[in-house]
Amino acid sequence: MDIGTDIESFFALVQSSNFNFAEVYAQSPMGVYMFFGVLLAVIVVVFLMKRALTRASAMRTLSNIDNPENSFSDYDLYMQKIAKVFSAATPEFHEILNSNKRSYYKAQLKLLETLEIDDKIVKYQQMSDTYMLLSEATSADEDLSLYFSNLSTEIITEKLHSEIGDYAKELEFNEESLSSIESIVRYANSLEDPEVVLSKLKSRLQNIDFGSGLDIFMFVRSLNSETLLQVYDFCTKRQNELFENSRAIISSEILDYLLENGEKEKVYNYIKSLTLATYLQELNYKYFNQRDSLEFDLIFIANKTEINSDYKTYLEVLLSDNWRNDTYLEILVGSENVSNVIGHLQNRQVIERVDRIRKEVVEKQILDEALHTARQAEIIALEAKNIADGNLSKAQAEALEKAKSITMSQAKENAQQLENELKKNEDEKQDDIKSEDDSVTVEVKKEVEQIAYTDAKEK
Repeated sequence: MDIGTDIESFFALVQSSNFNFAEVYAQSPMGVYMFFGVLLAVIVVVFLMKRALTRASAMRTLSNIDNPENSFSDYDLYMQKIAKVFSAATPEFHEILNSNKRSYYKAQLKLLETLEIDDKIVKYQQMSDTYMLLSEATSADEDLSLYFSNLSTEIITEKLHSEIGDYAKELEFNEESLSSIESIVRYANSLEDPEVVLSKLKSRLQNIDFGSGLDIFMFVRSLNSETLLQVYDFCTKRQNELFENSRAIISSEILDYLLENGEKEKVYNYIKSLTLATYLQELNYKYFNQRDSLEFDLIFIANKTEINSDYKTYLEVLLSDNWRNDTYLEILVGSENVSNVIGHLQNRQVIERVDRIRKEVVEKQILDEALHTARQAEIIALEAKNIADGNLSKAQAEALEKAKSITMSQAKENAQQLENELKKNEDEKQDDIKSEDDSVTVEVKKEVEQIAYTDAKEK
């Protein structure tokens, strides 16, 4: 039997039947059986060749993985290949893999030791995913699958988290570390519980002195809330809490910056509440009576913490230099703790002084109005005299007399108003100054009336 001829005849029959296999089978059943037999043989050969190639590749992978020149990426690639070929590999392959699995793991970990924390976070996650892939690929071997699964978890929970903790302990919180901190925050927020990782970072940040200098202060203010998230909130809160802590030390560099950039209230509130006497004394030497700012000086005086500073002499000088300035005096005596420093008696005297100055202002105003009325009377009298130098009619004389009487009436009215005002004021004065005020009232009244009367009479 010539197989070649039979095959050739079979394909000619298939072609002539227009690939109608039912017709072909009816005419040549043996030809159909032979065709499918050959096809099956080809498939088996291909399968066996592929299996042989896969097993050969698997063995080469195990051979290559032992190369000491391998990089982390090489190891990761080989481990992924092992996962792909495991099911087709020989028992010998399984045995070699099982015997060397720990050494492969350690060799790959060692390659991560010198990397920066940013790269470690990426590589450890990549390695964990590969070992989980190995666990799934070796599911037929329960023990080996469980081993790779445990390694996948260990890489994250023990290795990576330990690396982050070690990094956090030595963290220098500055511009150079921002990228690494952002990577840690980003990774932490990919976890179900971010605090597992962030707590390690916060533990380190808790020990940073956010008030030690302007550099750290400005650095915190420059942090990006969108990339640092919980770390940003933590740092800004810690920094703000310094100004609410009565025993916190905030560098004078920071205080100077705030004073010069429109945030003086933050400084004032801090100094006013500071109870750490040694540092308050230091700030007192630097700022008190040095910045030409009464407002700032009064903040120190408002702080009742005992330090070495002669606030009383300072206040007495101000009171003396501004004895006629009622507004200035009122600010002084109205400021917190001033009465305790200068004494309540002197404080009361200053308050009375303010009242007296303001009453004198009222008296002067009334006197000025009276004098103005007197000058008006003088003007009328001069006009009357000019008229009198000519022929003065009876009607003109009556008009002149009426004008004089009106002017005198106004002068008396103003004098009476002054007397009433002074009488009202004197009821509020102490007994030791009452008689003096009464004499002033009488003298002013007489003076006003006399001026008005004399001017009108002489004209």
